[in-house]
Amino acid sequence: MCWRICICPASTPRSQKPCSNTTQIGLRRFFGEVNFETSWLAGYLRRGSLTFQQAHSLQCEAEDLLAGAEYEVDSLSVLELVRDSECSAYDCEFVALAMKLGTKLVTMDGKLLGAFPGIAVALSGG
Repeated sequence: MCWRICICPASTPRSQKPCSNTTQIGLRRFFGEVNFETSWLAGYLRRGSLTFQQAHSLQCEAEDLLAGAEYEVDSLSVLELVRDSECSAYDCEFVALAMKLGTKLVTMDGKLLGAFPGIAVALSGG
């Protein structure tokens, strides 16, 4: 079993993404998975903030933006990180991906910063 993770690629124009233009992986829940985006849209749909057509259009746009930015990490790596830390499997997916890609994980999550000081780096304002 592999975990499927989408990230916002550095080549995506800044106007089309909420993250900065960086080659590092930013822990952005919005870009965690398309399924998470569906849950996010479902809340707006249920509250009447979006019509069904608007929600569907936004979902399609998100899927188009993420096309080609999907990576797999094996579940053994994720489970090892879970075993060796107090972090959630969800968060460990991002750590495993950063390790696989040989990059840093940019985050504001104190638990991740403490558990993985060689991989996780704090997002600094500026």
